[in-house]
Amino acid sequence: MSNNDIKLIPLYASGYFRVDVWDGITSVIEYVYHDANCYYYGIANNSEEIEREIFVLKKNFQSFLDEEEVYVNDEKTKGKCIHVEISAPTCSPVMIYFYNKIGGKIKRGLNRYMNFYENEESTYPYHFVWWFPEGTSIKKADFCGSNIIVTKNVIIGRVKPGETLCGEELIEFVIE
Repeated sequence: MSNNDIKLIPLYASGYFRVDVWDGITSVIEYVYHDANCYYYGIANNSEEIEREIFVLKKNFQSFLDEEEVYVNDEKTKGKCIHVEISAPTCSPVMIYFYNKIGGKIKRGLNRYMNFYENEESTYPYHFVWWFPEGTSIKKADFCGSNIIVTKNVIIGRVKPGETLCGEELIEFVIE
């Protein structure tokens, strides 16, 4: 089976973002799929084919990162996909993890994160978590009306299928 025969149906996604003064912003994005043709399960024990898929997935995800305009404290930064992992213990679900470094110079005091991307309608549910250092005060968290909860140093958001994403995110926070 060639990768032209891959039929992945997105079921769910999760994004975990970590913010600190040493690494800036890093993330792990997880996509959960139904693999209708069992493609990834079929190649799971073939390291050469898995590496080829990882290369393609990393390149594709990097192109998504390149389309975003991200600013940390008014300085433009570019995300970089560092690694991709495929987990296919069965035909379904299949999980694909993208490990990313968004960067940016995070400092003690007031910080501002802005992200601009093409607006779109979500076709599957997902959630995201932003984790800040202990003692951080989150002043503003705007994710285009997504259902968000802010508790101390954590932002949790949920997006339903059919929800329109306006293409802008803003977080203002103070690190002690």
